Amino acid sequence: MNSRSKAHKTGLIIGGFLYILGLLIGTAFNLRVAYGYIDLWSFWGYPEPIDFDYSDNNGELAVTGFQCPLLLTPGETGNFSIRMRNKTDQPIQPVIQILVGERERKDSYTRLKEEFSLAPGETKEFSQTLVAESNMLNDSIKVRIFFATGRLNAFSISRHCPVFVHRLGNLHGTQILILISSVMILLVGGGLGLFWRSNSEEIKRTPRTLYRMIGLAAFIILAMASNLIEWYFLALMWFLLEILLILSIFESDTIKKIFQ
Repeated sequence: MNSRSKAHKTGLIIGGFLYILGLLIGTAFNLRVAYGYIDLWSFWGYPEPIDFDYSDNNGELAVTGFQCPLLLTPGETGNFSIRMRNKTDQPIQPVIQILVGERERKDSYTRLKEEFSLAPGETKEFSQTLVAESNMLNDSIKVRIFFATGRLNAFSISRHCPVFVHRLGNLHGTQILILISSVMILLVGGGLGLFWRSNSEEIKRTPRTLYRMIGLAAFIILAMASNLIEWYFLALMWFLLEILLILSIFESDTIKKIFQ
């Protein structure tokens, strides 16, 4: 290990730096989305309490395909949508109540109530336009939808999503997300490649730490992908696995040998 050339050590340091920078970008993104998702748990029935009874649905209504724009730029417009399916052999009249509000601005909360008729086995999609105000920046919009199977029933199903509002040059929200994901993957992939090429033969023969580093990058990428397709709970699980793997890497004796 002491005979390692200066060029190899330089490559090792640069590769490690690129790898860590990519991980920090991915982790910051995942933390931001996780905080927005968890913060929405408090967004419950504002401005007045809403009865919520899981037992009232009785399996009559299936709610799927909930999609929100994850990121908008100030002034940009997006749509959130959701599908409803009548699982019974009788017609039902589901009711949707929508709450939309900006973070820490209680006077900005708006609400909308819609009623539908679904024939036996019928599926309908509901879509609503969402506008990020031009004066919003580095903020977020909260969206929460409640469902009841009839006008007289309590709301028994709920879905929610955070919509972040940021600006980066003249890019649209989707373009910003693609840019963040691409930069993170390029930094991590390039850093790992340089790290491996600059490593000693001894470490390459027992590459356990390198495998852990690859696993850590995979967990972060999976968490980012889950956030992008709005599988927020799964993203949280990947993030927890990421934390556990980070601890195992720092407890490894191999990581100390690499930089000796």
